[in-house]
Amino acid sequence: YAAQARMILPCSVTKLSPSDAILKLMQKRDYGAALTLAKSIQQQQQQQEEEEDHNHVGNTDTDPIYKALWEECVLNSAGIVTASTSNHNLNGGSANLSVRSVHEYLNHVRDDSYVVQACLHEYHFVNEERFLRELLLAGFKRCKPDGNDDGTNAPTKASQIKKKLNLLGTYGYLCRHYDASFSGRDFYRTFCGHKLDILELMRQCAYRGDLSALLVLMVRHGGDGGAASSCCGCDGEELLGILECLPPTLSPLSYGHLLPSIPHAENDAFDKYRFLLNGQSQPLPLSELAPHFSNILPPAISTENDDEEEEEEEEEDVRIHVLTKLGADFNGDKLIDFYKRAGANTDLILVDPNVRTSMAVLPVFSEGGRGCFVNLACNEGFTASELLERIDMAPVGVVRAFLFGYPHLLPGMQGDTLRTMLESVRRKLGTNCLVGVDLNGVGADNHNDGLLSPALTEVDILHLNEEEAAVLCAEGNGDATTLLHDRGCAVVILSLGSRGAKISVTSDAARLKRCPGQMKGWTPGSTVRVPAFHIGEDQINANGAGDALFSGFCFASSMVNVNDVNLEQAGTFASLVAWQRCNIKTRDGDGMLGSKTLMDMVQKQDLPANPIQHH
Repeated sequence: YAAQARMILPCSVTKLSPSDAILKLMQKRDYGAALTLAKSIQQQQQQQEEEEDHNHVGNTDTDPIYKALWEECVLNSAGIVTASTSNHNLNGGSANLSVRSVHEYLNHVRDDSYVVQACLHEYHFVNEERFLRELLLAGFKRCKPDGNDDGTNAPTKASQIKKKLNLLGTYGYLCRHYDASFSGRDFYRTFCGHKLDILELMRQCAYRGDLSALLVLMVRHGGDGGAASSCCGCDGEELLGILECLPPTLSPLSYGHLLPSIPHAENDAFDKYRFLLNGQSQPLPLSELAPHFSNILPPAISTENDDEEEEEEEEEDVRIHVLTKLGADFNGDKLIDFYKRAGANTDLILVDPNVRTSMAVLPVFSEGGRGCFVNLACNEGFTASELLERIDMAPVGVVRAFLFGYPHLLPGMQGDTLRTMLESVRRKLGTNCLVGVDLNGVGADNHNDGLLSPALTEVDILHLNEEEAAVLCAEGNGDATTLLHDRGCAVVILSLGSRGAKISVTSDAARLKRCPGQMKGWTPGSTVRVPAFHIGEDQINANGAGDALFSGFCFASSMVNVNDVNLEQAGTFASLVAWQRCNIKTRDGDGMLGSKTLMDMVQKQDLPANPIQHH
């Protein structure tokens, strides 16, 4: 133990007992060293227990350390920070309450009662739904399954947490539905407080004519007790009272599914859905009502098979999170609105009121091709540390791919800084997360060897076009793909415009094995050419073709619900994605085929006719 202590502690305290040494380190708020010493002593104790009985050497439990780390996160987030407590988390820097602090600190506390109590505490100062959900789930898993310790009929801790989880899901849905900011203060003081009247909330939604929100409230809180006792949250009379608040101009056909109905009568299927306007009728069972409106219902809280259901949903439901920096201006607001209309999640976007949103002008020339004039604005000050702070807010353990663009237009994320940033991204998001980098704005006037090369060892997929490849070729002998592979990039996808794309894989088998998803099964040193598929001249809009090709290739390369997607199939899938994006009939989503359909087309070789031949 003295040897372990001397590795960490000053000489003046090496004579302390292990438990006293750990306490001394905690008093100095050197939690990393305290954990290292405690874990080391625990390992030695376990080894001695296997061999023979050993003398007690004091308390080396890690619980006090993790509790102290969690409590400092609470103080930091609440704004109660002193100079002596602001820089003492395990990774350096000030730590606040986040999903990461739940996983790295609170989940490591073995004291169940402490974790449950921490989850029941009201964090008015935290305005992040995902953190509160992870926190409540952590507490729910630690609750005792049966009753209260004191034998009373008071609500159990599990039931309290489950109720908060359901309220959190509803409050979060309503915030997104009405485009309002999530507020921890409003959630705890109003939505979780005694002031909340579910029936009155239903009436307010009815006054608005908002059937989607009304149905969510009826289904999610139908069993909350009080007046909300039936499947629709009220008896027949109260239900009709709520529906009477709907605008008179609203057709009854649009809310017929909310009206009371009688049970199914034998040999009379119509009676099952006959709507009766009296308080004695029975509401339509939830088991029959909810499936018809699953597209507008937020996910309900389940206490059984959570892990399996979440994993299955993640495979079927791929969500896009946009991470960028914008100014608090008209263009920034427009861009956020565009992302939302496109179905992307905008929670990770950083809005800085002190800068302007970047702007680009892309003239399309009559003879073909286009130019690009850029005012970097906020991109000039967008730093790697700002990006990594937003990454901490990203979903934990479920991110399939991190697609980054464009290093030549981000002065704060180039060279060694870019490399360390990508290393941190992979560490934060997990080794199963694919890292792709897209190039743009590459020119002889802004490119140098130190801008991209140091980071290539961390890049699984790099995308560039022929003009950008020509600039990179000026650095050395040979073609661009060979140069990029030699410097550590695993896969290079080269856009060739109407001639399709060339995709090459590194010959370094060890480097390829470090790649996630489908890529590690590809043949080292292999190369394929994939065609571009024909579109009529009057139907083409090629803007965004390279972006679609790159994202489609990364999507196919990181698929988890499809077995054995080879290099050519991933490339063909990407070409189909670009084909749909370039066709004015489908580029905005109307008639666009989904990823499962596209992959089925690829694997069955059921491809569009007349692919453009390349030479």
